[in-house]
Amino acid sequence: MAVGAMVYPALGAADLLMNQGIAATVVNARFIKPLDTRLISDLAERTGTIVTVEENALLGGYGSAVTQYLANSGSSCRVHSLGLADHFFDHASQTRLREVAGLAPEDIAASVTATLSGRLEPARMLR
Repeated sequence: MAVGAMVYPALGAADLLMNQGIAATVVNARFIKPLDTRLISDLAERTGTIVTVEENALLGGYGSAVTQYLANSGSSCRVHSLGLADHFFDHASQTRLREVAGLAPEDIAASVTATLSGRLEPARMLR
């Protein structure tokens, strides 16, 4: 589930995953508030794993809201959120900042494969 400008990097990651034999659905989470709980519940039930991608702070961000909703609904779905760690970043181009933050398509794809294989903890915070 990708938010805003992260939809295109998520689509790039889905292409990379397809080359590895992993079929990924990319959802443009256009409406952060209110949460599309019907869609989130459907994805959780069908896939068992949701990865959220946002160009926002992880703490209190979209991924946190998805995780909280699923926990409160009793879902056993794994959620892994990708976003910005709670610290300052140096000035750079958007492309470079996404690379530094682990939000480039290659980083997203690597996080998805690690999550699916159980190598990543759901609450892991990037850089």
